[in-house]
Parts: sequence; C-alpha cells; structure tokens
Amino acid sequence: MIRPRTILISITSITTLGWSVFYYHHHRLLTLYPTLPIPQYLSLTGRNDKPYTTDKWAKCDAGDSWAIKVPKSVMMGNSDDTTMTTTTTTESSDNDLGIRWNKSFWGSSPLSIEGTLFGFIKGFLGYKTDEGSSSKEMSLEKGDFEIGKTVLNGLFTIESINYIPISSITNQGQNIRSSQITYRWGDLTPAVKSSILVRGGYHTLSILPLNSISREVLKQDKDEGENENDQNDYLYLIFTAQGVYKYPLSSSSSLTSSSIQQQPKRSIEMVKGMNILDKIFAEFHREYSRILFDLAIKRMGLYGKFEIVNQW
Repeated sequence: MIRPRTILISITSITTLGWSVFYYHHHRLLTLYPTLPIPQYLSLTGRNDKPYTTDKWAKCDAGDSWAIKVPKSVMMGNSDDTTMTTTTTTESSDNDLGIRWNKSFWGSSPLSIEGTLFGFIKGFLGYKTDEGSSSKEMSLEKGDFEIGKTVLNGLFTIESINYIPISSITNQGQNIRSSQITYRWGDLTPAVKSSILVRGGYHTLSILPLNSISREVLKQDKDEGENENDQNDYLYLIFTAQGVYKYPLSSSSSLTSSSIQQQPKRSIEMVKGMNILDKIFAEFHREYSRILFDLAIKRMGLYGKFEIVNQW
C-alpha cells in the first residue's frame, strides 16, 4: 500500500520538476529574445497608405516586438533557385526572404492547432462566412500571400504587403527582396468598458537591413570601429505586435498624423490602469510570442547563427 507521505513527496517532486523545466525554458527564451519597443519605422499608427479592411490604420497605443540579427550571407546561403512574382501577390520563393519568414512563422504547430480550434469554434457556433470566403484562406503550402487573404481559418487577415529591397546580389538573375506583411485580427474599435485588455490589433513580420530601422539610433549605438558596410552585412528578423487597448494613450482629437508618428511607442507593460488579469494576459501573450518566434527561427534553420538584439 502506498503511503500518503510517498504520494505527497511524489507530487511535490513532480511539481518542482515541472516549474524547473518551465523556468528554464522561460529564462532561455527571455535571454534569446528580449522584449523590445516597436521601432518607429514599423509603427502603423499614422501611416499614410490604406489598409485592406478599414479606411485607415487603427491607432495603436502600445506594442511589443522581438528581433534577431542574422548575417546577410547566412540568409543568402539558405536561398534556393526559385522565381519572383508580381507586386500584388507573392509565391513561395526564396528570392523573397520575407515569404520564407512568414511561412516559417505561420507553419508552426501551435498556430496550426490555434487555426484548427478557431475553425471548429466558428463551425460550432454557426458562424456564417461570406460566399466564396473559403477561397480567401491562404495556403501555406503554396505560399500565396496576397492582400485580403486570411490565415488560420480567418483569424487573421493580410492588410498590407510592402516590398523591401535586400541585396543587389541576384539569384537566377533576379534581386533579393523581402515581403513585409502586416496582419489584422479582432476588433479595432477601442472600448474602455471592455473586459479584454486587447480587443484587436496588427502583427507584422519583417526582414529588414539594419540601417532601415533608424540611421540616427544606429549611429549612436554602433560599436567603436563599426562602419556602414558592417550595417549592410546584417539583417533584422522582426515580429511586432501592436494592439488597440481598452486604455487609450490619449483621447485628444488634436493629434495629427505626424505628431502621432513622433510619439514614442510604449511597451504594453507601460499601459496604465491594468488590473491583475490584464497583466497576466499581457505576460501570457509575451511568452506565447517568444515561443512562436523561437519555433519560426528553428524552422528557418537559424539556430546558432544569429545574434541577440537587446535594443534598437
């Protein structure tokens, strides 16, 4: 007969082991991918172009980003001989580094499960979709990223695709570039009385040259002896999450697009008025984002080949 003391020791040991494993992975992810503010270059608030689903970009008061720095030669070395596409749609092409990055991110197991669950819930609740909406769902296998396409059974919608030149080095006679893709999810209308901290927002996946983020910051932060050529030899792989919160930064109607763009983008932890549930939600989202970021990097084959980004 098993004694109660033996059961208690076993439960305590298993619990301690579980927390130890969790803390180890949490500490590893936190060390590899520190939470960063949204770089001004990637701030969506006040952008002049028009998104797909709304007349203008929603005002996002705060957000977080995660990034790594990878030698350009490493990214180029992983390229395959494929072809480019048009300016309105993109195909699975390793001449377009952004497509590889987006496919690696959305193809992870947790997001596949999330999309399946979302589709099941929609079906269970009898959620009606527009006629022909199934054709709008993007195929990760084909890599048919196109504005207006949806991801994870409609949970995310592609709002914009911007093409970033990466290198004059050509692959099969064509330049290397990166598709910077922004996705919208949820409700973009602020509501202070909402019980949910983040009602909706945008996720952006980017691969950018270092000098595109902020030339002034890079000049101030670059190490002694570092020159412009060194900056051109590296790329940022970035994931940003910008949200519409129930605690708006400012309700002033006098803010212009330029003044909004000049406001520093705050991290989610700096949003005032959060209760304990809001803080738990924020930390969960951060941890989940790091996990997804880590899995995407692993799928890209970049483990052991990147540098940690602690600040912009």
